Amino acid sequence: MTTTTDSERDLRILRLLWAPPDPPRKGPRPRIDREQVVAAGLELAAAEGLAALSMRRIAAHLSVGVATIYTHVPGREELLALMFDTLVGGAPPPAATGDWRQNVETWARADWELYRAAPWVTRLTSSALPGPNLLAWYDAALATLAGTGLDSHEMVAVVESVDGYVRGLAREVAAQPPPERAAAQAEAVASFVDLDRLPTLRAVARDGAIPGIGDHFEFGLQRLLDGVAALIAERAAGNLPRTRPSSAIYDAG
Repeated sequence: MTTTTDSERDLRILRLLWAPPDPPRKGPRPRIDREQVVAAGLELAAAEGLAALSMRRIAAHLSVGVATIYTHVPGREELLALMFDTLVGGAPPPAATGDWRQNVETWARADWELYRAAPWVTRLTSSALPGPNLLAWYDAALATLAGTGLDSHEMVAVVESVDGYVRGLAREVAAQPPPERAAAQAEAVASFVDLDRLPTLRAVARDGAIPGIGDHFEFGLQRLLDGVAALIAERAAGNLPRTRPSSAIYDAG
């Protein structure tokens, strides 16, 4: 249930996300600004993960007092929101020229690389409030589907489905243990499992077809886009009625 406190928190963060950069002040020039605080947060998260992120650590990183940090960013939640929107803004926006499928593939792969390079981001995407960079990205992603014959509801459904697939798989990859621990786990499991009782799994394993999570990213992306292509073709042929809302994308199969 949404509480007044939740709504107030959201409004506070949205105001900060959409606020212009720190305005110039009279008197001595401040030692740091909001952009530097956010950049320090990104550096710390990249090096040590979100667990290490605190206003005190950022203050130490920038060689200023904690109170100075709070004059630019009022809290950790606000900092995370600014970090996420800044990271999204640093990625190239989806292009809307040429073939729709090629364009969607391009932004989906860019999404994938972003999440792989900054795995901590996968912990923020489901709760991220819409900042200027995130909405600009979303607008550009929708534009890649303009002219396909899909209606507005279907365009949103495609973007949500593709981005959700990428985010979900990236989240699974980010949650995996380090290679050494994963190898030890696999060895331990092998000592308990009787593959004679799992004949299909045994045959698959014999073919070497049990990779780590994430190895089939491209396969899943292409099958998802095959479904979108089928929907577009059915729309062009006039074989499908217009339906609301996202279930239409799955009706093509």
